[in-house]
Amino acid sequence: MAQPLLKLEAIGYRDAVGRFSKRTDELQRAMRDEMRSLGRTAVSTLRHYAPKDTEEFAQGIAYRTDERGSQTTLTIYVKGKHAFLLPFLTEGTPAHLIPRGGAAEQMAKGYPLHWIDKGTGEHRFAYQVWHPGTQPDPFVALATDALSPQAAMALGRVARRVIWLA
Repeated sequence: MAQPLLKLEAIGYRDAVGRFSKRTDELQRAMRDEMRSLGRTAVSTLRHYAPKDTEEFAQGIAYRTDERGSQTTLTIYVKGKHAFLLPFLTEGTPAHLIPRGGAAEQMAKGYPLHWIDKGTGEHRFAYQVWHPGTQPDPFVALATDALSPQAAMALGRVARRVIWLA
């Protein structure tokens, strides 16, 4: 299941120009192209700032554009088997107990938790672990700060084309 990350909407042509205006195919194509270009840029920026423990989470960041009436929406989301990590990364986690086995299939078999200590490289085993929690990762805020000027320019190009074609 894809987890939404960011959502950006370009105002409808009729909302910008007037109720009885008609949006041309050229303007529709220009708006769609700008939003797709912005989507590609946003995905590469988010992948750059995403946590680097494994590249699989970053590779799951994608975008899609939707058109409903006179509105074009760009949605950036996380897909794949690591999509469930998004709320934990963006919101952090409180301190909590990790029970025997951790994963459901491991718990069913009664296996202890197993991990490799990053400091010593030793294999560790335990039947339960008190996890201290994690701080939120600011990668989305960093990426949106880096992306804001480009997004403003892209939407400005669409707005200028709306005014030019009006």
